[in-house]
Amino acid sequence: TEAFIAAMHAGGSTRAAEVVGRLDLGGVHRVLDVGGASGAYAMEFVRRGEDLRAAVFDLPDVLGLTRRYLDAAGFSDRVETLPGDYLVDGFGAGWDLIFLSNIVHINASDENADLVRRAAASLAPGGRVVIQDFVPDDDRSGPRFPVLFALNMLVNTAAGDTYTLAEMRSWTDAAGLAWCPPVETAVPSTLVVAQRPS
Repeated sequence: TEAFIAAMHAGGSTRAAEVVGRLDLGGVHRVLDVGGASGAYAMEFVRRGEDLRAAVFDLPDVLGLTRRYLDAAGFSDRVETLPGDYLVDGFGAGWDLIFLSNIVHINASDENADLVRRAAASLAPGGRVVIQDFVPDDDRSGPRFPVLFALNMLVNTAAGDTYTLAEMRSWTDAAGLAWCPPVETAVPSTLVVAQRPS
């Protein structure tokens, strides 16, 4: 686990500024990073505003490592840790933004639909769910990286896959969220944004 989280931290730290910088954070004060591992993205969110606070939601055995990274970077006072299993647990209430970064590809589609439903229920009015992931075209013929990553998930997970925009929209629509234009990044990922009505 320690080696895996270290690898996730290295990758997340190099991408976080680009990814978070693509998001409109107007009106965002509370961010929940679900499956946030080392807290690399949560730390980047709070760098964007003095009044912004974040929490990392992850498994209890991961959060001990998360706290080490937060302490080392001096963010323990602005990023908290919340233990739980994102496949079954609720996320509290009142979040302005819930960030699901590179986790939906681990799960089956029905698991993701339930995950998004629970995230939507935890948003403040006007809050947003943001899914960062590798998104193939609707016909799954490309782009190359998301298609090859789907093969990786087939081999290494019980039911994982990469999901198209249409598939993700089916989850957000079912959760009662309003679809927003997806945001492309300079890293090989797309930001899917959906908002709770205010």
